[in-house]
Amino acid sequence: MRLVLQTIEKATLTVPHNPKVSVKKGLIVYVGFSHGDTLEILPKMVDKLLHLRIFPDDQGKTNWTLDQHQGHLLLVPNFTLYGDVSSSRRPSFSHCLPPKEATLLFQQFVALCQDKRPGTQAGYFGEDMHIEVVHQGPFTMVIEV
Repeated sequence: MRLVLQTIEKATLTVPHNPKVSVKKGLIVYVGFSHGDTLEILPKMVDKLLHLRIFPDDQGKTNWTLDQHQGHLLLVPNFTLYGDVSSSRRPSFSHCLPPKEATLLFQQFVALCQDKRPGTQAGYFGEDMHIEVVHQGPFTMVIEV
């Protein structure tokens, strides 16, 4: 499992025929799954994500969690996080978990995040999403299991 997270001022995600999703300050998190990822790793990743001390405190030091920052969370499924261009110029997606399995893991990941962080929003698996983001920082991190 791979997460790419970025601090944001705001983000809006739109998909035709689905409700628009918007969040204010907080995190946008791109979520990808690979072979070997299971339901068992999800709680560990949720805990890691929600307790990262990456927001500035009153002295401007990266010391606050998402909760302390009173931030919002937008989760975006993104299979291309496991795209591989090491042996060609065209990405191979053989390391990506098949859609049926990845959809289940993403839905469970979203549910766990929503349990711990009410108000968590999510993108739509398998859809062509249009995302507008105003980054803050920028501050980008990659978390992997």
